[in-house]
Amino acid sequence: MELYLILKAVHILAAIVFMGGIVARQIVRAVAERASDVRTFAVQSEAAGRIESLMVIPGNLVVIVVGVIIALMTGQSMLGTLQGGSSNWLLVSNLIIVALLLQVPLVFIPRGKKFEPILKDALARNEMTAQLRIALHDPVVRAAHAAEIVGGTIIVYLMTARPF
Repeated sequence: MELYLILKAVHILAAIVFMGGIVARQIVRAVAERASDVRTFAVQSEAAGRIESLMVIPGNLVVIVVGVIIALMTGQSMLGTLQGGSSNWLLVSNLIIVALLLQVPLVFIPRGKKFEPILKDALARNEMTAQLRIALHDPVVRAAHAAEIVGGTIIVYLMTARPF
C-alpha cells in the first residue's frame, strides 16, 4: 500500500504542476500579447514556451503514466462499462485526455510552424507587424488553449469527485 500512496501523491503533484503550468503559460502569453515592442513580445513568448517545456509537457506525461500505473494496480477499469467496470469517470477522463492530446498534432504544431516565420519577419523588421497581431489572435489556437483549461479542470474534478 505504501507504493500506492507514493504514486497517488506523485499523480496529484504532477496534476498540480500540469494545470499550474497551463495557467502560468496562458498568463505569460496574455502579457506578451499586450507588448508594443516585438523584442519584448519575443522574450515573453519564449518564457511561455519554457513553461510549456518545464511544466506542462512533463506534468502531463507524469499524470498519464502514473495514472495508468495506479489504475492497473487498483484494478480500475480504464474504459468503464465498455470494459465491464461499474463507473465511467475514468473513461470520460481518458476521452478528454485523448481529445486534448490530439490538439498537439492537429493544432499546436501546424499553427506553430506558421507562426514562427511570422515572428521572425516581425523581429527582422523590429516591429509588431499586422501579420503578427493577426496570428496572435488565431481563434483556433485560442479555442485549443481554452479547451486545455476546461478539459484539465474537468479531469481534476472527475479524479477527485468520481461522480459516476
